[in-house]
Amino acid sequence: MSDTYIEVKYARIVGQSVERWKVKNNSPFHGNGRCPICLDSQKSKSKCRFHIREHAGSVFVSCFNCGYSSNLLGFLKVYHSGLYSELIFEKYKDSATTNRPIINTPKSVVVSDALIPRKTAPDQLFKLDLPLVSDLPKDHPVARYVASRMLPNYPFQYAEKFYNFSSQFNEELSGCSHDEPRLIIPFFDRLGNTFAYQGRSLAKNSALKYVTIRINKKIPNIFGIDRCNFKKPISIVEGPIDSLFLDNCLASVNASLVSNAKKLINVCEKSNITLIYDNEPRNLQITKLYTEAIREGYRVVVWPTSPENKEDINDLILKGKNVMKIISENSYSGLMAQLQFSKWKRC
Repeated sequence: MSDTYIEVKYARIVGQSVERWKVKNNSPFHGNGRCPICLDSQKSKSKCRFHIREHAGSVFVSCFNCGYSSNLLGFLKVYHSGLYSELIFEKYKDSATTNRPIINTPKSVVVSDALIPRKTAPDQLFKLDLPLVSDLPKDHPVARYVASRMLPNYPFQYAEKFYNFSSQFNEELSGCSHDEPRLIIPFFDRLGNTFAYQGRSLAKNSALKYVTIRINKKIPNIFGIDRCNFKKPISIVEGPIDSLFLDNCLASVNASLVSNAKKLINVCEKSNITLIYDNEPRNLQITKLYTEAIREGYRVVVWPTSPENKEDINDLILKGKNVMKIISENSYSGLMAQLQFSKWKRC
């Protein structure tokens, strides 16, 4: 029995737990439904941007809403540990019978070399062939957006036709029936190469505000590794833009802050990490993630319960609030985190 056959078998099993799940193709396997990580669109229950695909002898999981991307084993290890153990056992059993090595087993706690600083840089760095926002006229729509949100100084770029440009890195985006301009937030490795980027919609009521494109999938999809000092206390948020407002902060790019925090285990002490979730006490998915983080022993920020503090980080900045002070005064771990979290989720 091939490893691919086994993975497809478990892809079908886990697919049954995905809302609006539908198998679109059996060979190569392709299933689609609503993302169990970001819950897809809350306004439109018909949005199904979560995919499980068979490709090049393996099975991959991705979401075009939150930007999550992993192989099937990595996905199961974080979100379906029981199925993960069964799959590993079945691979081992099959390997023992055929004397073949087990392949594609993820090492989620082993940090990528991309997080380790290098003494020398290559002569040629990979950069996106796009204009910098700072070089655009001040009255350009994307320049006005950056100014209106008081975004920190960063080499933001601009794509007039986002999907057309991105199709060179993701063939699924080729031939899109629509295209649009987007603010580009490049992700840099420790050398300065662009290994991923996020496109932020400029439309006020966009159903898909952020789209993340990965260029080098060998590097953990974490924003800010080029600027982070791993010897100092680190914060982790979900969104790259929010991370730019905070000291020594990374962005996980998806809601699973714990899974990305675990990737730092070889370069950062667990006690030095603070997880900062969105201030949404009525969001069931967010409350589940808080529960997981506290159970795993991480320090978390439990936002103040007063009505005026319901804004996100960027909104607080726009109102002139001292966000670092708010975070410092509302960071907890252990029993105190449980007590404060219980109060917060009832507000």
